[in-house]
Amino acid sequence: MANSLELKLSAYRNYEQGLRDPPARVIFAICELYKIEAVWLLGGIGPIRTS
Repeated sequence: MANSLELKLSAYRNYEQGLRDPPARVIFAICELYKIEAVWLLGGIGPIRTS
């Protein structure tokens, strides 16, 4: 996953473990990679998948 997002593994681990918040560009990259809505990813609101 870190490679797919063009991140260092240590940075990805920090996001995954809740030690740091990912920047907007990483959030949007995750959404694009998995074709999910940012609003759902951040707050669990609305549809999961993008149209």
